[in-house]
Amino acid sequence: MFLYFYGLERRLLHDHRNGAADQDERRAIFNEVKRLLKLYGDNRSFARYAQGFLYTIYLGQGDRDLTQSPPLRVHSGNDIPPPLKVGLGQFSKAGNPDPG
Repeated sequence: MFLYFYGLERRLLHDHRNGAADQDERRAIFNEVKRLLKLYGDNRSFARYAQGFLYTIYLGQGDRDLTQSPPLRVHSGNDIPPPLKVGLGQFSKAGNPDPG
């Protein structure tokens, strides 16, 4: 499972950098990692890697305005999800008050 996952990572992070992966493929990889997370999410090591990769895919899709919608949340841990951190940074950069 880890080798398969690492192949997906390489495809997106290395090959996409060279223009090989399009938006449909990014979406397919995102959905496949979510599927793997449902199957193997009990493995904490894999869950951590997969959640981080999902956030990387989500945040790596260009200039996304995260101030207008709830952030993507793919885990139930106690840490603040990266999209929420980015959205709060966008609020701050724009000089808007805290949305809380």
